Amino acid sequence: MDKSGTSKRRIAHLGLNLLREGVILIFSLGFWLYCIIAFILFVGTMVRSHSPSVLLTRVTLNLEASDIEQLLRTMLLFSLIAIVIFTTCYIVQRFVCGKRGY
Repeated sequence: MDKSGTSKRRIAHLGLNLLREGVILIFSLGFWLYCIIAFILFVGTMVRSHSPSVLLTRVTLNLEASDIEQLLRTMLLFSLIAIVIFTTCYIVQRFVCGKRGY
């Protein structure tokens, strides 16, 4: 048998869960909206699109196409450096663990 007041605590706990999930949903939707806008901006700049959505976003953010291209080149460089570092670490680990028999 349940203790007295248990149902009230369950209702309060359910309300907090709904509130928490609602806040998470709002932040998640905002984040995905930001990602979609950034994706449209980057792709539109790479293909040199003159669509109104790309132009409006660039004007709103006060960005030139050359600024975005420079950012993409820098991101590509750091991505390549990270791939080289992680691949080297993986190969070294496989070589060391292979000798030890792990």
